[in-house]
This record gives sequence, C-alpha cells and structure tokens, in this order.
Amino acid sequence: MRRVLLSIIGGFALSLVASAQQSLFSFNDASRQQLREHPQYANLLARADGFLKAEVLTVETLTPIDRRDARKAITAIPHVVGRRLDDWCETLGFAWIGSGDERYAQKGVELLCGTLANFPLEQPYVLKGFAGGRGDIMRGIAVGYGFFAEAMTPEQRDQVATAAEAYVNNFLDEANNPKTWWYSVHNYNGVCGGAAGLLTLAFAGYPSIASKQDECIRIMKHWFDVSIDKEGAYVEGAGYSQYGLSNSLLFAWLLRARGGEDLFKHPHVRQLPRFYAQSLLPGTNVMDARNDSNYGSVDRECLLLALANRDGLAAWLWQMSGKDAYPYSVIFGDELPPATEPTGLLPLHQHFPDRGLCVWRTGWSDRDVMFSTEAGPYYPVTHNQGDKGHFTLYAYGQHWAVDTGYGNDSQFADSRCHTQAHNCVLINGKGQARSGSGYGTNGKILAYHGDAPGGYALADCTEAYQKNHNGRVLGAGAELALRHHLFVRPERGAPAYAVVFDDIRKDTAEHRYTWQMLTWNDVAIEARPKGALFQNQHRPEGKSYVWTPAAKLDPSKPLSPAEAATVGSCSWEFETAEAGDWYLWGLVRAMGAKPGQSDSFVVQIDEQAPIDWHMPGSRSWTWGQVSTGIGAANRKPWRVTLPAGKHRLRFMTREPEAALSMVALTRDAEVQLPLLGGDGKYIALRVDDAAIAGAMERRPIAEDAAAFSRLLLAIDAATPLATPVVDAFRPTDGRHPAYYPRFGIDTTAVNPLFVAVLVPLPGQQAEPTVAFERSADAVEITVSWPTHRDVIRWQPATREQPSLTRK
Repeated sequence: MRRVLLSIIGGFALSLVASAQQSLFSFNDASRQQLREHPQYANLLARADGFLKAEVLTVETLTPIDRRDARKAITAIPHVVGRRLDDWCETLGFAWIGSGDERYAQKGVELLCGTLANFPLEQPYVLKGFAGGRGDIMRGIAVGYGFFAEAMTPEQRDQVATAAEAYVNNFLDEANNPKTWWYSVHNYNGVCGGAAGLLTLAFAGYPSIASKQDECIRIMKHWFDVSIDKEGAYVEGAGYSQYGLSNSLLFAWLLRARGGEDLFKHPHVRQLPRFYAQSLLPGTNVMDARNDSNYGSVDRECLLLALANRDGLAAWLWQMSGKDAYPYSVIFGDELPPATEPTGLLPLHQHFPDRGLCVWRTGWSDRDVMFSTEAGPYYPVTHNQGDKGHFTLYAYGQHWAVDTGYGNDSQFADSRCHTQAHNCVLINGKGQARSGSGYGTNGKILAYHGDAPGGYALADCTEAYQKNHNGRVLGAGAELALRHHLFVRPERGAPAYAVVFDDIRKDTAEHRYTWQMLTWNDVAIEARPKGALFQNQHRPEGKSYVWTPAAKLDPSKPLSPAEAATVGSCSWEFETAEAGDWYLWGLVRAMGAKPGQSDSFVVQIDEQAPIDWHMPGSRSWTWGQVSTGIGAANRKPWRVTLPAGKHRLRFMTREPEAALSMVALTRDAEVQLPLLGGDGKYIALRVDDAAIAGAMERRPIAEDAAAFSRLLLAIDAATPLATPVVDAFRPTDGRHPAYYPRFGIDTTAVNPLFVAVLVPLPGQQAEPTVAFERSADAVEITVSWPTHRDVIRWQPATREQPSLTRK
C-alpha cells in the first residue's frame, strides 16, 4: 500500500518547512486531479470560499449547543470549537490541494492559530468541558497542521506544536487515571486516543509529541478490548461506536500506511461490520436506535474496515449507506473488495452477550421482519437508559415498536432516558431507576436461542426496577421483573411475529401496572378492547404510484435537471383561483436497494427553474416537503409564487426507484400532513390522474407489500384490563422526532402476567384470530391462520421458555 504522507509538490509560492518533517497526508498529481474531477469539487470550493469570510471563534460568539441545559451548553463548548476547526481545516486544506490558491492556506493558518490562541487547553471552558470536545480540537489541530504546516512561519509552527503537546499530555494524564469518569470504556477513549495519535503523526518532527505514540496505541487497543465484545457489539449505542472510531480508525489508517502496527487486525474491530449489519432495520441503511443512540447509518468506519481488511460485508454496508467519502476518498482510495450481502453470510439471529442484546430477523429486505430486545450490564461511565427489557420491532418497511433515541438528560421528567419513553412496563406510573447522565441500570439475559420455529430470550430486569448502578436512585421497586421474548418464524404463508410475556411483581399487594408501546410518528393507532391495530397514516390514497425501474438508470449517477427532462416524468395540469405563494409536498418512498440512491426527483412548475428535491429516504410511505438543499442545515422549503390560472407541475426522474403516490400544494408552509380538511386551502394531485411519460412507470399500490402493512397487537392479563389509552410521548429537548404515538393499557394486580402478541401484516393479508385461555398455572395463546394454528403455552412459575406447537 502506498504511504500516506503530506508531500505537496510544485507550483505553490508558500515557504516549505525547514525541517524534513513528515506530515499527515500525501497527494500527487494524480490524486490532485482526482480531487478536481469529482462532481462535488465545485461545492468544495464554494464552501471554502465561504470560509474565507469566517472569523476566529471567541467565547462570546459561540452558540450554545443545548439551550435547555445551561450546564451542558457550557461543557459542550469544546465540541463546538473542535468540530468547527476541523471543518474549516478540512475544507480549506482540500481546496488548497486541488486549486493551489494560496488564500485557502493563509486563511487556514489564520483560523488554526487564532482558534488555539483563544482556546488553549487551559482555557476554563476547554479544560472543564467534555473530554470528547478536546478530542475534536485535537483532530482539528492535526488536520490543520497536516495541511498548512508548509504555509506557516517557524513561530506559528512552534505555537501550534506547543498547544498540541499540551492537549496530548492532558489526554494521557486523564486516560491513565482510573478516577477519570470516562476511564477505560467510554467512547472518549477512541475519540481522544485517535486524535492524540493523529497529533503524534502530524508532529513527527517534534519528539516531545511523537514519542507519545506508543502510549496512544496502548490506550486505543485497551478500548477495543473492553468496549467491543468478541461478536463486534459496542457497549454503548451504535452511534457512539462511530464517534469513537471516527478518529481512532483514521489514525489506524495513517499509522498502517507508515508501516506501523495494523490496528485493523484487532479481533474485536474485525467483527464490527457483523454488529452493524445485525443492527440494520430491514430494507434500510439505518441502524436501530438503542442504548441512548439515535437512528443512523454507517459511515467511513465501514469504508476503512472494507479497504483495510478486504471485508466484503463492510463494503456492502458502505455501499448501502449511499455516502461518499469525498474529499477523503482521494486519500483512502476506492478499491473496495466485492460487496458481500449479509443474507447467507450471517445468521438470522444473534446474541451479543457483553451488550445483552438479542436480535432475530427473517432477512434484510423491506419484506422482512426484525425483532430485538436488550438487558445488559451497565459499564460505568457510559451512555445508558432505563430500558432493560425494551423491545423494538420493524417490518415491511415500517417502524412499529420503536426507540426514542438519544437523551442523556435524565434530570428532566420528559427525558428520552426514562422508562416512560420505552416499550416497558410501568408500576404505579413509575419505571426503572434513573439512568443516563452518568447513571445506569443493570439487566441480564438469562436464556437465549434463535432456532426455529421460535427464537427466545429471557431478560431479568429486576435490579433495574429496584436501583441504578450505584444504588443512590431507586426505581418503582420490584421483587421480580422477568420478561420472556418469543420470535415466531414464518410458516405456510403466515408472517413472522413476536410474543412478549411479563412476569413482574412489586410486592404482595395489588398495584397498577401499565403495559406500553411507542411507535413512529407516521403511525396511527386504532385502540381495541384488548389491543390495537397500528397503521401508517400516510398510506397512499389512490390506486397507483410512479417510479423509474432500476434497470433503466445507473443509480450511482443521478440525472441533472436537463437530463431528467428527457428521461421520464409524471405531470399534472391544475388551476389556482388566485395569485399567491404555494408550498409542495410529496407522498414518497425510497424503494431502491440503497435508499440513498433512490431518494430524489427533479421538480418543475410551468417554466420556472427546476430544482433537485432530496426527499425523505424512508422505506415506508411518508409525506415530505419539497425543498431545496441537502441536509437539515441547508434544506429550505421550496416556495413557488403562482399567478391565478392554469399551471403544469412535473416530477421528473433523477434517481431510479424513487416512488411518488400523491402531491399536495398548500398555502401554509407548516401544515400537518396527511391533509384532513376540505377548506380549499390545498390542492391534491394523485398519480392516478397524472400523465406519465418516458422511463417513468405507473404501478398498482396493491403490489407494494409495505403500502398497506399493519401491526396487530393483542394483549391479555391475569386480571381485567382497563380501556386502552392512546396518547403520545412528547420530549421537549428540541430534537426530532419530538412526537411518538403511545399505546398503554392498565390492570390492577399483584402480578399482571401480561402477554402481548405483536403480528406485523404485509399488504392485504388478513388478520389472524388471537385467543387467550388462562388456568391456575398457565396461559395458552392460540394464533389461528388460514393454514394452521400456533399454540403457545406459558407457565410463569417454571420460568422456562414458553412452548410453541404448530397444528
């Protein structure tokens, strides 16, 4: 493999570093040409031009990252500084490499030196802020110095080196101190260890920094040992593994390129793609949101694992992400190994014992089902939530039983950390002990198997309901809290489904127990006496949708507006009664194998300039507002000013397998969809009534299994159930989603012995009949299908797996 060192040669008037210092990256004529020829090069230069106007950060100019929590806003200041610095240095540095324009290097030096002058290690907000923020700053220093060392004066180089050394020494002092709160396991070991390692490479000409490299490697290897289990599962949520690996694997790549130790060969690191693949929601590139982590897709960690280990599964994950590593792709290269899909490679069930995570699935497509639960130990001090025994269920392109994602603010009553925000049982309205923000609860998986006809796990959540890890904060209290999980595999045309059994008792008195389940914000819940029917409220209203089949286009090459106009279109003629501003919405679904390559249209009204609309990349039908820009920070609603009269609207092919069922035009930019009124303030246009041209095709909605998928919930208890309550969990932390429909049902008992049957139904498949029969020592559940009956028998006193017989 070619060495990855910075060697910018030719054409630049800026002075060379006097010492024969090796720097961070290398570029030659071919890689600079590759940088310039990439479709995103113009955007890179545009961002760099914008940064030419940037001003050095000061404490006074910083915007708090968390306006609800003043303390967190202050301790997060190093994150803001570091990430801004890294963005500046990467963008300006690559722009300089590609263009040779000295203004980019001069501005990079100004921002790097100015930032370190205002935010040295001893600056109170930096020193007392989150250690991960100091890791972000260290990465920014390493990248900035790696690009701009040649453009600095000797005095500037020494200034930056002095600051870098202080940051590295601070990291080593904290990382080696068992009293440091993030010692050993927390993702900060990877964030800071990798960034400090980058500094030892960038400042190879400064022995006082370079000599610390072995110590950085030792800390990172220890972090790999204790935070990633032998199956590849990270002890915090998947998103935190990515944060920790973002710096550590970049350092590993550059270290390996210099002939150093190959950290990619660590046996736990090699297994990471298996964990990520088992975390994927069926038919998506999104990983489950668990253990205080948000839903998210894989990132460059899988690209580097694919390249370094020639790992076909990691290559498949990277390709599924739909992301582009540009401009780093000119450093990493793109010689991926052949992609290997998980189907046939990985088992359809897996237990990650160190994490306490159990996953069952029927496959990875949008016609498959995934069910999981988690009850593992708490690793002080890491991210955690009051969610032991919490289950999630995804099927047929829809989120049914969901996780509410990142909280880390357990001091607030409406925190996503609390049991009230999870699919767990409440006792007198209370849940498990406080978890998150430095606290954690413990659970155990007492039994597990994944074999047909039914996978099984038994979670012991008792301690979590009693106390948290340090015993200082109590929960609702429970003498016993066992949750059995059964995953019933498909049989003779019947889909896979799950059954959850709760053996939970606070004490010998009667108490109010609540069984609850939260779902995604596009799901409507129809309560029934002993359960509910869950349906996507964005279900297509007409009989058809349009898309462009993948065989007709290369999904890796989106069309320009000019090209789109000649390939395929869906168009309507409509009329407005008066002049005014309008906003557009589309009922859409990303149906491609790679959602990130089937999530856009070109949209045009009349002869106005067409726009690229990057729609929601959802695998289920969902309403999205037509907007300009890419990414939340750059996206703006597309406002169209129309005179009274007739108009023509066109949705044109940009990527294959982007599907559209309906369009709405509204006068209100903030309208809630689906539209339920008849007040004349919107115009509805269905694909049924559209003119279709070119490669775009109309398809019957009935052929789409996800369009009419539903979830049947049937629930029973040892004592009479109250009337179900449908409400919503509405966190006020400013993050999205901020609305989760919630089903809850109460009973008063000593032990409710809840049994819940959750049956996801594809397409137009009829609901099964679910019947419960209780005796003194057992519960028998019969799920009747047209072709057979599943008889499930549970005897709580034995604490053994429920039996499953198919008749």
